[in-house]
Amino acid sequence: MKKLRMDMFTAIIRIIVGLLLTGFSIWTLVTVHSQKSRCSEEVTAKVIRLEEQQIRSRTEYRPVFEYEFGGQKYTFAGYFDRNNRYKVGQTTRLRINPSDPTEAYDTAKSSWYAYPILIAGAGMLLFGIYTVKKARSDKQPDIY
Repeated sequence: MKKLRMDMFTAIIRIIVGLLLTGFSIWTLVTVHSQKSRCSEEVTAKVIRLEEQQIRSRTEYRPVFEYEFGGQKYTFAGYFDRNNRYKVGQTTRLRINPSDPTEAYDTAKSSWYAYPILIAGAGMLLFGIYTVKKARSDKQPDIY
């Protein structure tokens, strides 16, 4: 009986973790897709500065871009990343929302990390469901 409770407990934990990981991945992918569909205009942007941020013992960098759209200049702060692939003065392509030119995203930024998390979450979820079914089928009748 004690083993059955432990099996059910671990199965429920696996299901909860699987749901959280899967939900996070789906939310990330939907958010990125939504932003990409809104930001349909491509512009050339110039890196005007790099901002630094210390996180524990490492330094992360965020490029700040300047671009022009509709005769006006805009700035966009990219994402902090430990791999600084930009230099001040460098030009790159950004995609912007033509309805709101302040909304932009760096095409070099990827959401690839969401796919392995999605696979791990789905695997954890399926394994949790399998464990529940297995624990219920292995359940012995209580004899007092």
